[in-house]
Amino acid sequence: MKISEHIKTLLFQEDCVIIPGFGGFVGKYQEAKVDFRKSQLSPPVKIIAFNQKLQENDGLLIKHIAKLEKITYQQAETQVHDFVNRLKTALSQGKKVNLPEIGSFKMEKSVLVFSPENSINFHADAYGLESFEFPMLSTAKKQMPPPRKKQLEPVKSKKRRPNLVPLLIGLPLVALLAYSPIYFQNHEMTNKQETAGLSIPIKIQKQTPEMETLDLHKKNLEINAEVETPVQNPATPQAQTSQNNSGNVHIIAGSFASYNNAETAAAEYQQMGYQTEILPETQGMNRVTIKSYQNVDAAYAELNQLRNAVGNNGLWILQN
Repeated sequence: MKISEHIKTLLFQEDCVIIPGFGGFVGKYQEAKVDFRKSQLSPPVKIIAFNQKLQENDGLLIKHIAKLEKITYQQAETQVHDFVNRLKTALSQGKKVNLPEIGSFKMEKSVLVFSPENSINFHADAYGLESFEFPMLSTAKKQMPPPRKKQLEPVKSKKRRPNLVPLLIGLPLVALLAYSPIYFQNHEMTNKQETAGLSIPIKIQKQTPEMETLDLHKKNLEINAEVETPVQNPATPQAQTSQNNSGNVHIIAGSFASYNNAETAAAEYQQMGYQTEILPETQGMNRVTIKSYQNVDAAYAELNQLRNAVGNNGLWILQN
């Protein structure tokens, strides 16, 4: 295999292939291009350039030749050295040296000039792709044909149906006129009965759970107001205190329907230092008293003081 064939193979794989003592080929990538003027699309390519300053041996070309031709490294190096000598001799004689599918060399005023052939694309991912032309889309509006005129069909004579509108309006009016005497007669009899006291209007209202709870609360308040009528504070209370917890005037700390709740409340006030007592059940309520007096004046004299002491503004006075 010729040395130029090995160089071409390496250009598909590498971006730089150096010929020791002569120069190096460098691949330059270009993106795909679209030319709208020519309606042409070009695939991405790798263009080959030549740099004469890259002459140091990197071993790439020699190792590739030794591997493919199954020879030693020294033998492959000798082949590359002979190839370079032949190139330089031909160029010094003014000849043009051509490397197939890669490019050509020639000397112009003692300057080495390389002209790439660009016959093949060394871009491995775009290998085999070629430029092609594409037609531009036309945006001209299509002319729509004028709409066809519909031929008028002869109108067929239809039998005239009777108009039902007066009949539909008249029937409700006749029924209304027929019913009006009966309505006014019944209405007059109702007025007479109401005047005589025979009609008793009753307004029925749907009872809701909230209204039932409110009515029950009002009934309990009415029962407490009748049974447990607190003694009103006299105009000029006298500061008198009793020496014991006996008497028929009591300061009530709470009224409970459950006796267990009354016992719990009594125990709490006992822990505060008061001699509590659960009065006999009245109207299903168990009252807890924290102090009793012989007269009302003494109870009122200590009521506000006890309220502040126990922190309960709901204390009230009961006289049996």
